[in-house]
Amino acid sequence: MFAVSWGDEHEGAETRVDGADFGARIAGSDVCELGALFVELDAERRRVEARLAVVIGEVDRRGLYAVDGHATVKGWCRASAKWSTTEAVSSLRVARLMHASAEVADAALSGAIGVSQLRLLARAFANPRCGTQLVDVITLLLEHAQQLSFDDFALVMRRWEMLADTDGAHRDAEAVHRDRHASMSEHDGVFDVHAQGGVAQGVTIHEVFQRYVDAEFATDWAETVALHGAAACAALMPRTPAQRRYDAFHKIFLDAVSTPAGTQAPDPVVNIITTLDVIEDAIRASAGDGGDGGSADASGRPRQNHDPRWWRAETINGVPVSPQDILAAALIGHIRRVVVDSAGVIIDLGRKRRLFTGSQRDAVLMGSSRCIWPGCDQPSGRCQADHINEWQHDGVTNIANAAPLCPRHNRWKARGYNVARDAHGYWHTVRPDGTELG
Repeated sequence: MFAVSWGDEHEGAETRVDGADFGARIAGSDVCELGALFVELDAERRRVEARLAVVIGEVDRRGLYAVDGHATVKGWCRASAKWSTTEAVSSLRVARLMHASAEVADAALSGAIGVSQLRLLARAFANPRCGTQLVDVITLLLEHAQQLSFDDFALVMRRWEMLADTDGAHRDAEAVHRDRHASMSEHDGVFDVHAQGGVAQGVTIHEVFQRYVDAEFATDWAETVALHGAAACAALMPRTPAQRRYDAFHKIFLDAVSTPAGTQAPDPVVNIITTLDVIEDAIRASAGDGGDGGSADASGRPRQNHDPRWWRAETINGVPVSPQDILAAALIGHIRRVVVDSAGVIIDLGRKRRLFTGSQRDAVLMGSSRCIWPGCDQPSGRCQADHINEWQHDGVTNIANAAPLCPRHNRWKARGYNVARDAHGYWHTVRPDGTELG
């Protein structure tokens, strides 16, 4: 097996393979060996990034960057290692977070937390409106950083920032909604459409648009299969994805103008997922009362005994929605309320049928913003509601025994892979040989 030796305690890290031989040495390695090497190299990268942040933090606090006339530590980083400003800012934020939290420093220096996850935490800590609150929930957030995929952890951090700064998020949402605009123009035979607005209306527009795009794809795929049979593939489809999107956009307007005047508008097609304490806090905030219960204390800060992973205020695909917008939708009846328990299970409908359909299927897909297979980024809206324990093996058709899996990974699961959710709501995928994927 190809191995890398980093020396004692990873100090003075030097490999037994020089640059010229590295590619040749790994060329004969199998996927298990390369996977182990990848994990080992990534762990060292995490430790190196943390050490760099410590150095940058020390230079910043002592003002040592001024020795060669630099005005800031960012300029010192750009000059010393030809870094970009973005890279210097990210590392400086990490340095300041590690200085403020020994728990974060220990996790970073030991390689327990990924580079991207650490930078997300540091960016939240730099938020002038709510960053100081981060240390109150850092233990929970570090656990999620280590257990969740990056995309899921990023979603947790977006939830935390929105709900730790409810007033600020509401003001931002109001400003975007107030400045909403749309325009259409033509220049030299090119027609341009531009629109910008808030999330509350935007998610509805996006959902309608996506359904039209899916319909155009289905039309193209049916035509491709009819012409090419088993050889059908995306490359043989008559339109590109960009062309289908434009044609879908055009068809929305055609359908709108062909709808008879006075016809009753259809029900909203967007599901917004939230929890009762989010709505209760929004009600108290609207009334100007911090209150005693729910997920926030009298100052409006999230309570430390609540896990931000379950502070849900978003669409089914994870787009954050202001709690005040959710409250407004609830008051006019344009919201489907979804109850989420401490492990993320929504409802339990029992073993009544084999297939997940209707509201039951919707509830399964709302349990995650994407396919739960490690590394997959397919949104749950394009997934299938799959039994964790298969129906033919006495698996029940209820939400506790279901998960969103994209068609590809639903098929892979049938090859002997097992999917399970632990008591803390974390998903685990186990290979047929008993080792865990990811």
